[in-house]
Amino acid sequence: MDALGDSAGAGRGITVTGVVRGVGAVLALCGGAALTAITAAGPREEVGEHLPLVLLAHLVGVGFAGPAIGRTAARLLAVPVRLVTAPRALGGGAAAELAFAQARAESRRLSSAVTPVALVVAFTLVKLAALASVAEPSWVDLFATVLYAAFAAFAAANTMVLLSAERRREVALLRAVGAGTGQVVRMLVVEAATVTCAGFGCGAAVALAVTLPLGDAAGAPLSSLPPTTWLGTAAGVLALALAATLAPLPGHLRRASGPPAASVARDREMTAS
Repeated sequence: MDALGDSAGAGRGITVTGVVRGVGAVLALCGGAALTAITAAGPREEVGEHLPLVLLAHLVGVGFAGPAIGRTAARLLAVPVRLVTAPRALGGGAAAELAFAQARAESRRLSSAVTPVALVVAFTLVKLAALASVAEPSWVDLFATVLYAAFAAFAAANTMVLLSAERRREVALLRAVGAGTGQVVRMLVVEAATVTCAGFGCGAAVALAVTLPLGDAAGAPLSSLPPTTWLGTAAGVLALALAATLAPLPGHLRRASGPPAASVARDREMTAS
């Protein structure tokens, strides 16, 4: 994974892109905090109107900080995932080690998946909280919420499918060095779980950062959401991440199972001689 990262031009240490991302994340989060304070101090009836802008500012900060969030999530999940996958029946932990190596080598790509997931979670939780606080939500509001959430989920799934489709070289390399199909599948499952945890955690944090100071005034307190809503959102994000990550895998495995063309030609020459 380190070699593939180097060949793809992944920088190490402090880079200009990393500095720009860090500055952008700090500015966006500070701007979100300032907007939150200004909105809270303004007229109560305008809070709901400004809530989407405050939410967007925090999500921009998450987007800038994506690589750091991906690496942090991989480190935090390393111990619990190793404990779960350590038994021989679950692959001996090799799949988890491959997933964490990939997360360290390709944190930028991981962040591209985490950001849209965080958007889906934050938007869905805030909108559902707004509907739950109303005694009788109209069907139009409910349909609009479902439509917006579905659009954001489609965008997130499309991003993850494209990212997974670019991994043909990695799958071929893993198969060439002896990784079985089950290990590759379990590696991608661990990665999808990492994206789910990081994206759900960031999205929930953004939703809390926005609704704790503004939720009551905007009529969208997260306290109005039952535990089943939180669990359902997390399960939906996990299903989305698994489906999008594993979708291109059968094609990658079919291409990786056949011998390279050069090897076939060499074998034919040796047989003929």
